[in-house]
Amino acid sequence: MQVGRALIRSALLLLALTASKPGNAQLSQALLADPAKATGSLIFALQTGDRSALYGWLDTALLAKILSSTSNTGIVPTLKNLGPVVSIETTPAQTDTTRISFSAKVKHQHGMSSWTMAIDRATERLSMATFQISPASNPTAAAPVGPRWDLPYSTTRHSGGFFGRPLSDNGPIASIQGPLIVFDRPNATVEWSQAMAPASVPALAPLAPLDPRVVEFLFATTREQQPPAPAAPSTPIRIRFSGERSPTMTYGVASIRIPDDHKIGRIELPYKWQLFGYTLYEQGEQSQKHFTIRQIATLSPDQWGSVVRAKAAKRALIFVHGYNTSFEDAALRNAQIIWDLQYPGLSVMFTWASRGEAASYFYDRESANHARLSFITLLKSLKETYGIEQVDVLAHSMGNLIVLDALSSYAQTSSPTKIGELIMAAPDVDRNLFEQMIPLVHTITAGMTLYASSADKALQLSRIPAGVPRAGDVPAEGPMVLSNLQTIDVTAVGSEIFGLNHTEFAQNRVVMDDIKLILSTGMRPPHTRLSQIRAFPELPAPTKYWRYAE
Repeated sequence: MQVGRALIRSALLLLALTASKPGNAQLSQALLADPAKATGSLIFALQTGDRSALYGWLDTALLAKILSSTSNTGIVPTLKNLGPVVSIETTPAQTDTTRISFSAKVKHQHGMSSWTMAIDRATERLSMATFQISPASNPTAAAPVGPRWDLPYSTTRHSGGFFGRPLSDNGPIASIQGPLIVFDRPNATVEWSQAMAPASVPALAPLAPLDPRVVEFLFATTREQQPPAPAAPSTPIRIRFSGERSPTMTYGVASIRIPDDHKIGRIELPYKWQLFGYTLYEQGEQSQKHFTIRQIATLSPDQWGSVVRAKAAKRALIFVHGYNTSFEDAALRNAQIIWDLQYPGLSVMFTWASRGEAASYFYDRESANHARLSFITLLKSLKETYGIEQVDVLAHSMGNLIVLDALSSYAQTSSPTKIGELIMAAPDVDRNLFEQMIPLVHTITAGMTLYASSADKALQLSRIPAGVPRAGDVPAEGPMVLSNLQTIDVTAVGSEIFGLNHTEFAQNRVVMDDIKLILSTGMRPPHTRLSQIRAFPELPAPTKYWRYAE
């Protein structure tokens, strides 16, 4: 016993001497390089309803608030009526432990507006911006004293904007007609691209520095929302979800930063050393080295829809996670997949009430059944309500039970909405049930791909209580082979890094490359996509399925 304690003390001492301190996030100086330009850019976007700029600049939750409060136009009438910006004066920045704030007095052609803005130190984004119209504004300019607007926001990119005297001579903005800005002054029409042209007017910088390694996606969940965890006053409150079932679906948005040295297929997280159940050392989170959750926020259904419309994407990819997966684990996995695929469309995570515990297999399976109608609701809304032209689905493990059961029932309704590619990774679905559902699902899908593996230990474990092989398994007689389904045996891709060999589809570069080709080109058969995929039996014999070459 004394030897054990001595070992623990020695280990703790060694860790104390060798552990490196986590790096602190550096607030980009670009945020404060020119606060007047930042203020003017925001005002211009809100006066003209430049939705592409607003989508790039604003925190998604607050973008949704602005759009839903302005009938989805993004144009704030009180700001528009004040006319173009003439001058901007800002105050020195004030700092505390969590943010940097500054204020601005803005002179418009027809009045004044006063602004207060704050930059969040942790996210390096503008987290708050409020404005108020001065009562001294010219009453003849049709610019009534408006309500106080709260517009906290962050930015990921910049799509152009302009303010200054060259446009102020044209008078207030009358309307926005596609690429044209129409002013009150007769014959005063300016193209957006021309508005940036005058050499005397400097191009506007983004409101915050572009961080190309931040992945943002929407989510819909059947999980129960938890009260925020107790935190220090300086720590931002993070929305949390449990593994318990909610009677209603909750919508939201998440943003996650991918570490600089990320390896395809991995989720780099802080590590901890444990001995006999005791944590000897836990590494601090560092955004340069680890996946970092920047934001998880809930939205009303209308706000969520406003964000979908603002994205203006033609394609969307729904990711449905599997058994034994917490909300945060699902979010990190979705971010990794979207980053590794470099997916350009709208990313949506459908996360159901898995408890994230290996011992909760049967609870998770019932939760999967509970989530079927919510999945169809999400699918129909993307296609029918928001006009997404093609919705693809990537389902993993038990997530396939939700997708296949829901789609096979939905396919038998009148005029069902069709989806694009259905990619099934290691499906934890009874083989006999799988055989019954696939022909029905085929009627409403453009293509179906199955990734199966004989090394998937999680499926081997689930086969024990079920008594039969799972659809994603590869028993001695071979993987599932069905008409209109392209089956690929991925056993040869190697062992799983994080245990149980159950996420090989997301942890092997070759498999991720194949998924990207499916989504981007729809190319078939599989051996025409990648040289590592070979037909089995070998050509010219009739192909039964495909497998990765060892």
